[in-house]
Amino acid sequence: MYSNKENNKFSIDLNRFPKYFESLKHSKSDFVLRKDGTSLIIECNDKQWKFMSYKGITGKGFHLCIPVRTDIENFIKDNPNYLDLNNNVSPTIDLEVQKANMNALKKYEGEQIYNIDICNCYWETAYKMGYISLKTYTTGLKNKEWKTGRNASIGALAKVTTVSNYKNGELIGSEIEKTGLNLSIIRNNVVNKVHEAFLGVLKELGDEWLMYFTDCVYVPFSKRGVVKEYFERLGYETKESTYQLDRVNLETGMVNWYDYQKSAAKGFAFAERQKTLEPYNIVIGNIKEQNFKFDKDSVKLNDNQDFLKQ
Repeated sequence: MYSNKENNKFSIDLNRFPKYFESLKHSKSDFVLRKDGTSLIIECNDKQWKFMSYKGITGKGFHLCIPVRTDIENFIKDNPNYLDLNNNVSPTIDLEVQKANMNALKKYEGEQIYNIDICNCYWETAYKMGYISLKTYTTGLKNKEWKTGRNASIGALAKVTTVSNYKNGELIGSEIEKTGLNLSIIRNNVVNKVHEAFLGVLKELGDEWLMYFTDCVYVPFSKRGVVKEYFERLGYETKESTYQLDRVNLETGMVNWYDYQKSAAKGFAFAERQKTLEPYNIVIGNIKEQNFKFDKDSVKLNDNQDFLKQ
């Protein structure tokens, strides 16, 4: 257990949550439960207990979540009309982050292909959009091992906190914290800006692109320069890697390739919607209020906090 007794705040391993939660319900206490994607917080009698999994956090830069959140809260405060004018992510926007040009892939089956990757893609974009300060930006780049934390700090903005109020140990109501919704808009705008950039380069390449994953694009040798120049015009630095394209199955959408750098075989099965650059509708479900039941797996902190994964 980690504690700050002066502020009556305590950090506890997630596995101990059921004991505390059931104890408060059994004693018919008044308390508040805050739940997001990575932690559970109980507030009772001026004390706060934060429950989360600490596995895999040390040295990965998760501390960057605090200054990033602070910067963005300040940005929203300094630009009170920004969210209304820049909430551009709608339920129909195409945020698919895996794309494949299957016919072009089949054409280069058995050959080497090249991956152009934007360096610190989402971190750079958040800074370029003015969401994080120069101090936070430069601090986050001090350690190469903080890549996971940099991505997590942007992805964590999408965490919407559900606040549940308990009276005499019984749930009386839940609501979504508005601050979290505002931060989620900022995160979506960062993702959308990156996605727009990649859709732009794919359209510029015509039929000469192979695959797209999140913040990198695979192309044949002849198109490497085109992609690098495109991203340089947008102010991004890139890096290049070489792979062996092994097998392409047009019927199943399965693509297999070999990563020379990691000496590992990779594969991905592309769905039909991922074989086109045309947008598709995203179905958004309704949030249903319900009494909380502890599910350790549902709130487990992911060891890899990349908010969009290849």
